[in-house]
Amino acid sequence: MNSDSKDPTIAPDYLAKQSKSAAEQAKEATEPTVTAVEAADAHPLNKVTYYYAVSTVKLIVLSTLTSGLYDIYWFYKNWVEIKRREYANITPWARALFSPLFAFSCFDRVYKSAAYTNLHISPKLKWHGIGYVFVTALYKLPDPYWWLSYGSVFFLVSANKAMADINAKTGGDEKPLGLHGWDWLLVLLGGAFMTFALIPESWIPQP
Repeated sequence: MNSDSKDPTIAPDYLAKQSKSAAEQAKEATEPTVTAVEAADAHPLNKVTYYYAVSTVKLIVLSTLTSGLYDIYWFYKNWVEIKRREYANITPWARALFSPLFAFSCFDRVYKSAAYTNLHISPKLKWHGIGYVFVTALYKLPDPYWWLSYGSVFFLVSANKAMADINAKTGGDEKPLGLHGWDWLLVLLGGAFMTFALIPESWIPQP
């Protein structure tokens, strides 16, 4: 008997490897090695947070009370997810800061993701990015019509809902994030600012 078979220091699979035929070893040598990136691409929807989806109430409340600043944060979080998942050469903070310019691109990705996961949503979703740009631009209107620009958040709602559905189907976050923690501070500060902004000038005591 070969003395190697009695040597306890030899790796457990050593003898098994030695017994393989030359044909088997040649076949293994020609098979491609699956990298971590390729493995991730093979299962891109397996138990990951696919998008940053929040509850509809949270999205509308924080967007309104922060005069749209929360929209930038919402877009940033989603561009981070897109960059991570697609290994895309993009700058999330820049795309978020100039969100009206990239809203269509973001929503188009959401629409394609939904189609990939066999979720049936309206093709109009990606065009909501154009609506978001148009309504956001209404802030340039004279008082009081510039308030119409606050309606831009409603173009985010359908995309946010689609994101939540994608997450639930792909094993990510099944329940959209609601108001919690520091969100309530934003509600308090934003609510106070909004209340002050709505007070008629004639009600303010003059010196």
